[in-house]
Amino acid sequence: MLTDAKASNIQQDSLMLGIQFGISQDSFFNYCKVLNQEKKIYDSNANKLRVARKIKWNDQNFQMNFYPTYISDQLHRLEFEVFDDAFARWNEQSKSKLVIDVVKDYFENEFQITMEDFDHKKFGRAYVNFTGNRRLRIYLKNEKLVGGEFLDMTNEFEK
Repeated sequence: MLTDAKASNIQQDSLMLGIQFGISQDSFFNYCKVLNQEKKIYDSNANKLRVARKIKWNDQNFQMNFYPTYISDQLHRLEFEVFDDAFARWNEQSKSKLVIDVVKDYFENEFQITMEDFDHKKFGRAYVNFTGNRRLRIYLKNEKLVGGEFLDMTNEFEK
């Protein structure tokens, strides 16, 4: 899949909510202030500095917490965690092993893509999609969380 993505010569920097690979840390922060004023995102109240948003998909409500990683002050990776708002250890329907397929469907619909399943060495069940340089990956992080990331593979293509 990586070989096909490299050969496509597609430069896909669009992530979500208008966030793009390559923006500076200051631009990300300022854009998040605008999104917060528009009530599209909010502080996740997580231990780390994370941004949160609500997602409603197939009559389920989810929270997505996300945070960027920069290389040379350019957004290179956007990691996220998604969980069902109704999560409880006794609520089997809210656990990540069932939620991951709903999250996969959400991303496939949102980006008009098809995600391929694979076995991740560390996390087990996972899905991935390459659209040119943009890799989207989701996986089972723990009982509650579906983890994932958008990663700019441009540097990998240059090797």
